[in-house]
Amino acid sequence: MIINLEYGSRLNIKINITMSYVSAGLVSQVSGSVSQSAIDEISAFQTNVRSLLQGYETFLQGSYANDTAISDINDVDIIALEKPLLGFLPSISASNNLFYDIKSKLEVNQTYRGRITIGRKCLTLTLATRKADIVPATGAVVGQSNHFGEPITIAQQILNYPKTHRSNGQSKNQRTRDNYKRTVRMLKNYVNNWGIKSIAPSFYIECVVFSYTDESFDNDLVLTLNNILTHMLSNNFITNFRTVAGDKIVISQSEWAPQSFVAFRQHIAERLPYLRVAGVNADTEGANLNFRRFFRL
Repeated sequence: MIINLEYGSRLNIKINITMSYVSAGLVSQVSGSVSQSAIDEISAFQTNVRSLLQGYETFLQGSYANDTAISDINDVDIIALEKPLLGFLPSISASNNLFYDIKSKLEVNQTYRGRITIGRKCLTLTLATRKADIVPATGAVVGQSNHFGEPITIAQQILNYPKTHRSNGQSKNQRTRDNYKRTVRMLKNYVNNWGIKSIAPSFYIECVVFSYTDESFDNDLVLTLNNILTHMLSNNFITNFRTVAGDKIVISQSEWAPQSFVAFRQHIAERLPYLRVAGVNADTEGANLNFRRFFRL
């Protein structure tokens, strides 16, 4: 296997590969996507929201849309992008107009009435079994847009590239035989199981895994994750990698704070020996035991 980075200086780290003996069921437990029942429920919910928000283009963004969500997902992000006619709303506070326009349209559905709160970036709809963040957005007027019509603007000033992100992730996943997204889910499960989302947000986890070249992803996911994390902890790791959409540097004071990234690396460093042992242990019982220890299963 060759480990190197998409961004910064290209590093070739050749690693001798042996087959790991961790049970396929355990690997699937931490690399699998959301259940079909959740997919069906979210699809029906999105269809209903779309029917209510006439005048907006609505589409999913975030981990569910990018197929990197883990099985315990209970919230979804929906972009509500204004169509041109809404641009003629009074300009005194265009953002507020969009927020309250969306809220009034959603509350036509009695189930949603009284369950919507307005925040700085989105409206949050809280239901019995699911939470949805509906993000009002406008077309950005900054230079030339790409073929997805992006960037778009959320919260008045934040530029966003959700369709670019999704397309780049899909392409990489195809090139890596579905091993890219499965590796992302593994690391997200690690973060979730250890309760360290505050120092390792889901979006940035996806970005760091994306930063590795296609050749870094092997069908043996135990060894793939071990090799990527081993490299991430080394002095050869390049910290100026970019987002999946490629629009900005990830590790910075305005994004993934360097101190949080350092804390995340330290957390990994203390537990990575378990994954290493799981990867080289020729005894399935021993491999499974150390795999569980790493993932806190």
